[in-house]
Amino acid sequence: MNFQIFGNEKAPTFHPTRTSSMGAPTLLLIPGLGVSYEIFLPLIRLTEDKFRIIAAELDGFTLGRHTRFTSVDDQAAQVIAYVQEHHNGHLDCAYGLSLGGKILSRILERNEIEVDHAVLDAAPLLPLPRWLVGPLRYYQAGNVWTCYHWTGFWKVVFHSHYFDVLLDECRKTWPWGGAQAVLDGYESVYTNRLNTISGADIHFCSQAPGEASPLRLSTSACACLPGYEPRTTADRPPRRSGKTSDIYLNRRNPIVPKALFIP
Repeated sequence: MNFQIFGNEKAPTFHPTRTSSMGAPTLLLIPGLGVSYEIFLPLIRLTEDKFRIIAAELDGFTLGRHTRFTSVDDQAAQVIAYVQEHHNGHLDCAYGLSLGGKILSRILERNEIEVDHAVLDAAPLLPLPRWLVGPLRYYQAGNVWTCYHWTGFWKVVFHSHYFDVLLDECRKTWPWGGAQAVLDGYESVYTNRLNTISGADIHFCSQAPGEASPLRLSTSACACLPGYEPRTTADRPPRRSGKTSDIYLNRRNPIVPKALFIP
């Protein structure tokens, strides 16, 4: 796993309760399966004046070198070790997208570093039935294979900036991890279950009607921030930037969430 650093460590802080001498708050970004950290570049450009940004490159999807994705637990352990070594075991904010949200959930569950505010965006927290894992991971690997080899065709079919970004990301990451990275990633995603996260204030966003929470939470507090959609990371980075800042600045809710789950 690699970590790319953005922003100015000595930039003035923008949180009203912090002093400029403390430096900018840290923001960890963890991308999803099949994409690189570069999917966050539009978001980074909008937030690097406010945050010290750490963008993780997941094993199997690093750019420029061959790596092997092992498991959600292993990726979480590498992030934890990095934060302990370089940031004294503390993050002001962390954002995980899809697989990145799954990894972030495991980081929170292990509770070995302090994360003040966390956003899990479209994170697959529930495991699938064992009999479905094998066929589905091969189906997904086939999907990613076609995205790499038939990029031009799919761009014509979808004709969407959102899919253009995903297809371009696939073109960049596939040569360094290939089908094995996708197979390994989905196997871990589909079999790893999040059980418990402890925190002073945890919000779980809008579940499907009648769906029971998959988590045993330490608080019953729930909140829903409207307008969060997985594709806004690619399509509308200003919205994602603004909402990430709002969570940190406590503008939209009377209580800043310890963790926010966005299905």
